[in-house]
Formats: sequence, C-alpha cells, structure tokens
Amino acid sequence: MLIAAINGASIGWGCTQLANFDLVYAAEEAWFQTPFMSLGLVPEGSSSYTFPNTMGKAHANRFLLAAEKVPAHDAYISGLVTQVIPGTKEEFLAKVCEKAKHLATFSGESLKMAKALSNRPTELAKHREQGVLEGYSLQTRANSADSKAMVKQFTDKAGKSKI
Repeated sequence: MLIAAINGASIGWGCTQLANFDLVYAAEEAWFQTPFMSLGLVPEGSSSYTFPNTMGKAHANRFLLAAEKVPAHDAYISGLVTQVIPGTKEEFLAKVCEKAKHLATFSGESLKMAKALSNRPTELAKHREQGVLEGYSLQTRANSADSKAMVKQFTDKAGKSKI
C-alpha cells in the first residue's frame, strides 16, 4: 500500500505521482500544482493519463493546462486526495499514522489482491504507454528555446523570492 501525507505544497513531479498512490491524505493548508504550462513544458509522470482517469477531464485540465495552485479541499473534490484532515501538523501526522496502523491489521494478501483487481493490467499498459509518449514530448519541449527561456525566468524569479 502506498500512502501519501501532504502537509504543505505538492508541486510538479511530486503532485503528478499522487494518482499512483492508494491513499492520499492532505492537511487543510496543503496545495497542489503542476506548473508545466508556466514552464513551456508538457505533463510528465503519466499524469496526462492518470489525472483525467482519476479526476475527469475538467478537473485534470485545471492542473495540466491551467497550472492552477489548487487547495487541498478542491483536490479532494477532484478525486486526487482521499481525505483532508484538519489539525496541527502534529495532529495531522498522528491521524495519518493511525490510518496506516489500521490498514496494517488487514490481510496483506487481501490488500494485494484487491489492489491488483483495481489496477487491471490493461490499465497499467495504457499508463506506461502514456508515460513513454510524455517522455518524448517532454524531451522535445525541454530542448525548445521558448521553454528554456521560461524555465530560466522561473528559476531566476524563484532565486530572488524567499521560499
């Protein structure tokens, strides 16, 4: 079982991988973003496949095309997040650990079989194929002059801000 606990920002690669987790818990103040368009790039991590399948096209495009900074509650409504958990950072972590400990009481074989049923091989093949297509497209865009300029502008701006 893969469990993600997001208690801050989930940007880019970290965000695109969340659709591959079995359970995703987010703190109330957490937010999510895939800034591909802001950088002149294309989706990666098979997110052009997993996001529409997880969230539907309209919600996925908020991430993949609009590059919006999406709050935890909206990510929950979209289906990217399993549950938004209120509380302090310590309370959030304790609640996620409690959920993980509860899962650990289940039959490992049952969990494995249930996960295999929900991740049918045909879906995995489509997922992998989309990842290959994204890799080719990302390489093409990353080597383009306009994308290089956009990434440089982004990193220059990030270097001047307090993160």
